[in-house]
Amino acid sequence: VCDAIVTSVGSSSFAEVFKKGFDLSDKGQCYRTRDSINASITKRYQSSQIVQHYYNQDKIIPVWAIFEELMLGDISSIIDVLDPRIKLQASSSFGIPQGMNTNGILLPKIILAVKDLRNAIAHNKVVFDGRYIEFKKRESLTRMLSMETGISSITLDGLLDDIILVSFLMKNLGFRKDIIKKTYSSLVNELKKLKQRIPNRLYQQVTQGFTKNKLEGLKVYIWK
Repeated sequence: VCDAIVTSVGSSSFAEVFKKGFDLSDKGQCYRTRDSINASITKRYQSSQIVQHYYNQDKIIPVWAIFEELMLGDISSIIDVLDPRIKLQASSSFGIPQGMNTNGILLPKIILAVKDLRNAIAHNKVVFDGRYIEFKKRESLTRMLSMETGISSITLDGLLDDIILVSFLMKNLGFRKDIIKKTYSSLVNELKKLKQRIPNRLYQQVTQGFTKNKLEGLKVYIWK
C-alpha cells in the first residue's frame, strides 16, 4: 500500500499524500482521517523511537514510518479515503479481482475483518461463535471469497470463514505453500483434539461453523 501511494503521489510526505492521493470528493471524511492519523502519531511519541527521531529533528515523518506506527483500523481508514486508482493498484497485490472491487472498496474491508480476529486473539476473547466480530458489512467480501476460493456458503460470521480469508491473503501475498498447508493441518489437528476432550453436544456447539464441506473446500483451495 505504501509503495502504491508513494509511486502515485511522487512523495512520501503525508501532507502531499493528503493533497494528491486522497479522494477529496468527501472532504469531511478526508479531514477527519488526516486529523485522526496525526493525533495517533503524536500519541506514539513517548513510546516510539521512530516518532521521536523525526519529531526531535523537526522533520516530516514519511508515510512508511506512519504505517509502521498505526493500528490496523487506522490503516484501513487511510486506504478507505485514497483515490480509487491507488486503492485498485494496492488491491492487485492482495489478489483481489478488480471486477469485484468497485473503487477499491474491498481492501479496507478486508483489513477491518482481519483486525477483529487479530484483536480477539490478542485479548484472549471467545472466538468460536463469532461474538468477536465488530465489522459487520462483509457481504461484498463473502461474494469475492466464494468466487476466488470455490467455497460456497461463506458468510464471514464465524472463525472458519475468517480463517478462509486469512488463507486467501497468505496465498496471494506469496507465503510458501508448506506454511499455508501447515496452518490448515494445525487447525484440523486442534479440532480432533477438541473432540476428544469435550462432550459431543458441546463440540457440535463450539464447531457449528466448521462444516465438512468448508473444511474440504479450504483444503482443495490451499493445495491447488
